Amino acid sequence: MNSSIQGVAIAMSNYREDQILKRITTTPLPPWKFVVSSILARLVLNIVQIASILAIGIWIFNGHIYGNTLTVFVLSIIGAILFQLFGFFVAGVSKTTQAAEGMSTAITIPMMFLAGVFFPISQLPKWLADIVQYLPLAPLLQILRDVALDSQSAFSDHRSLIILAIWLIGLLLFSFKYFRLYNE
Repeated sequence: MNSSIQGVAIAMSNYREDQILKRITTTPLPPWKFVVSSILARLVLNIVQIASILAIGIWIFNGHIYGNTLTVFVLSIIGAILFQLFGFFVAGVSKTTQAAEGMSTAITIPMMFLAGVFFPISQLPKWLADIVQYLPLAPLLQILRDVALDSQSAFSDHRSLIILAIWLIGLLLFSFKYFRLYNE
């Protein structure tokens, strides 16, 4: 999550500040291909990270995934794409690279602490737990835990899937509409 949000937000903001994205518009390369190639390059890195974490957890620390490991892997990739879109959201609303750094940190740190990464959401005050369950990380973690720990299908928790789909579609639409290639 951190590498996807911060990596995309900071890199794209930096490219925009240095007018690299503006220069891309003057080449025969369509700007969308540059953006897609950046996403795919980061996704390759995410795949290596996910595979490494799963492999180390299973083979070195004897971690057990009771459900389908491939499903856990695919869900993790979907999460990586979701958080890259979050990075484009941050890059779209930030005016400078420093602002993108601050915004991405302000998003990732609270989300990790509140969405159930370190302690259960049920331990939060009820009013906060009611809000936090709609952050994108909370339903993703819920689905991952259902698959990895309880051997459930990835489609068994419809509510979490709907929340994830809304975040994916919303961030994708926002990125298309508001991400700009250069400062105007």
